[in-house]
Amino acid sequence: MFTKGQFMNRTEDFVKIKNSLSSSLKTATSKVLLAEGDSLTLLKLLPDQSISLILTDPPYHSTKKDNIYGDTAFKEDDAITNVV
Repeated sequence: MFTKGQFMNRTEDFVKIKNSLSSSLKTATSKVLLAEGDSLTLLKLLPDQSISLILTDPPYHSTKKDNIYGDTAFKEDDAITNVV
């Protein structure tokens, strides 16, 4: 179990993470960082004890097939992922 002193301030965490990923960032806001690259390489760049949760969304749309019931918003997805 971690003690309070072992965790960085969340704002400090965010700044350190942003700095560590700076060369791979495609989009950065005050609450969101979107990095592009090999996930294992990028994970190794993250500061120790700076991440509480990692959520992934595999590229279900990579083939753009209608194999996911009711999910055909490919143009909308492309608009979001192409923001630079």
